[in-house]
Amino acid sequence: FSMAMMTAGLMSKPILVVTPLILLLVDFWPLGRFSQKGAKVALWAEKLPFFLLAAAFSIATLRLQGTSIVPTASLSVFDRAAYAATTLFHYLKSSFWPVSLTLSDRESVELLGPPAAWAVLALFALLLGLTCRSRNSSPHTFTGWWWFVAALLPVSGFLQVGLNSYADRFTYIPHMGLSIALVFGADSLSKRLGGGEKWPRAAMALVLAILAFLTGSYIGKWKDSRTLALYLKENGNGYFLQKLSQSSTADSYLKEGDYSAAIREYEAAISQNVMDDALWRNMGIALGESGRLDEAIRALERAVSIRPQDPENHFSLAVGYLRSGLAQAGIAELEKALSLDPIHLKSLKTLGYAQKNAGQTTLAMRYFVKYLEVSPDKVEILGELAMLQAQSGQIDGALANFGELLEISPQNPVYNFNAALAFEQKGDSASAEKHYLKTLKINPSDLPALFNYGLLLEKQGRKAEAATQFRKFLEISPLS
Repeated sequence: FSMAMMTAGLMSKPILVVTPLILLLVDFWPLGRFSQKGAKVALWAEKLPFFLLAAAFSIATLRLQGTSIVPTASLSVFDRAAYAATTLFHYLKSSFWPVSLTLSDRESVELLGPPAAWAVLALFALLLGLTCRSRNSSPHTFTGWWWFVAALLPVSGFLQVGLNSYADRFTYIPHMGLSIALVFGADSLSKRLGGGEKWPRAAMALVLAILAFLTGSYIGKWKDSRTLALYLKENGNGYFLQKLSQSSTADSYLKEGDYSAAIREYEAAISQNVMDDALWRNMGIALGESGRLDEAIRALERAVSIRPQDPENHFSLAVGYLRSGLAQAGIAELEKALSLDPIHLKSLKTLGYAQKNAGQTTLAMRYFVKYLEVSPDKVEILGELAMLQAQSGQIDGALANFGELLEISPQNPVYNFNAALAFEQKGDSASAEKHYLKTLKINPSDLPALFNYGLLLEKQGRKAEAATQFRKFLEISPLS
């Protein structure tokens, strides 16, 4: 069970590769398992499967992040040590004074100079040595500090991965160890000084109040993508993060429907990075939503020219063409998108509708069937397919699909009405009448249902009942 839980944790956050070390520290204190005879070898053997699992995930993570890792040859050993020292100093400083928190890319980080870097590393080594030496008299401090340092190793910066220089979002596990060292250490110190519990409680209340205030000041800045993007735009360090903040701001405006603001931000971002296809694509979408279709198509064509291997670019251009009435050009772009990604759901769905509107019923059904094979969201397209099947004479297929739709939504008047039409087309008058009645029970004013049910009754010679349905129809729509 414990191995399964660690596997699940590693799949969520690879930083949990330090779990075996933390488990050994917890075995030392508070569990006290190392004090048992012959425990050291047994405990290390017990943790061996966890170390092997952590090693496997570490290798897998490094391979998956291969393109994000800075090549070893590009950084000297001192550069890596300087990065590690700078990062460790940042984490320790921010733990006690969490202000000016932002994102920084590694290009913008000002590394500590040699004296300061070696001083930081020496400080960490000294504290490791002191806590190790006092592990019997102060086991909580030993466990807490070693937990803090061990859990920081994956984000120490010695191995450079990704854009960001600091990984503050991954430090909650290291801070658990630091909190243990501080809380239990403060409690032990208070008992030695004989000051009772009054002052430690007051100090803790003050610390919590300060942290609550600082947390409150950041809640608004980190609330969502929009607020974070605006905050980074003002405070982010580095060219790449400034570019990220500008595109994120534009994306948030686009999502909110503020197309004018989105276009303005995309234009500013493109001026700094004219070869970013995503910026051109999203600006094209914003222009299209604003009704500026010619400009939208030009922007979307630019996105395709920059990155023709991206199906999303072809799909977005296809939508622009279709909205401009260029049906064949739109269909061609959708086919290109599907040639790159045969299960691109948006392209399958849109191409089905485009072929339907072009009168190509067989092709439309083919794309709708393919969409239904791979998409979990089936209701809309299942209804479209059933309608096309009924129109093309594939009654059994249509009835099967209408039956599936009615299992999902039995009170839907549209599905019941169309099922009635299909049953009537098949010659099953009893089933058709059942679904007409169900439709009218759900919506007594459904004019098509009243009229067609009246016709069905008239065909069966039930003229009085048919007349009743026609009278209801005329009461609702007297000019018909």
